[in-house]
Amino acid sequence: MLKKKPVKIVMKRSGILGEGFFSKPVSKQHAILKSSTKKYGEKSTQGRLQALAVFNKRKNPSLSKKATGLRSWVAKNFEGKKYIGK
Repeated sequence: MLKKKPVKIVMKRSGILGEGFFSKPVSKQHAILKSSTKKYGEKSTQGRLQALAVFNKRKNPSLSKKATGLRSWVAKNFEGKKYIGK
């Protein structure tokens, strides 16, 4: 029986959401996510938030829940939109 090796996932670009992103007020977080979605796209922004949620699931559950909630916010507000502007 073959034993699977653990998969190592590396975040290539750090700080895309900015330093202290989760310590900022929710309105500022939404503004940062809006600009990130405009620059990188909806799926990419959701992927970053999902990665943060999964990586922090055991060590920092509260941060994981915040990331999951913000990912849902991005999905709800920007799903299928070609232009993300003002």
